[in-house]
Amino acid sequence: MSSALNILFGLLHGDPNLRTWRTAVLVASATMFIACLTQTAFVTECCYVVGERRSEPGLGLLLIGWGGVLGSWLHPPLFVLILAGWLCACARWYLAALICAFSSIAMVASFREEVLPNAGYAAWLANPIIVAAWFLYLADKRSAAWISAFLALGLTLTFLGVATVPLSDKFGELEIISYGSGYWLWIASAGILVAGVSVHNLPLRSSASDTR
Repeated sequence: MSSALNILFGLLHGDPNLRTWRTAVLVASATMFIACLTQTAFVTECCYVVGERRSEPGLGLLLIGWGGVLGSWLHPPLFVLILAGWLCACARWYLAALICAFSSIAMVASFREEVLPNAGYAAWLANPIIVAAWFLYLADKRSAAWISAFLALGLTLTFLGVATVPLSDKFGELEIISYGSGYWLWIASAGILVAGVSVHNLPLRSSASDTR
């Protein structure tokens, strides 16, 4: 095990190898993300016919999922706090980031009956954040890329807390009964980036350490 780690550290020490590793991680993450858009994200019980089910494609949810911010008057400030905390963390304004994080938690705790049923709509924010993480990692901003990737992964997982979705104007909220391969590929896209940047940030790297 120790020798394997030493080999890995050695591979990551040379600049050409760093670029190769970064490219491989980005390609793998982007491939998973694109693939998730072509697959079923989740399945709901369709109300038009008893027992009929309806599949929701990933691409459609990417295009309309931002509408979840309009679902409650509490969603816009919650979304703003999440984004502000992310930007502050990337800028290394950690105190401000913590304030935003605790404010988000306080809002959810204070208005849990209004927020929690659909708090997972914040998961949509994982899309722009993971794209930003790609560019940050490509620019070798490892700290900001890791923070972005980790937050994106966490946001994708929050969708597990969504029980119903407003996909039918006629019948209102539809219950999610299962998750498709598109959802798991979405999680994998963020997970690969977290793992790749984490390995890149392991100790014992080159003397030209990342000061970003």
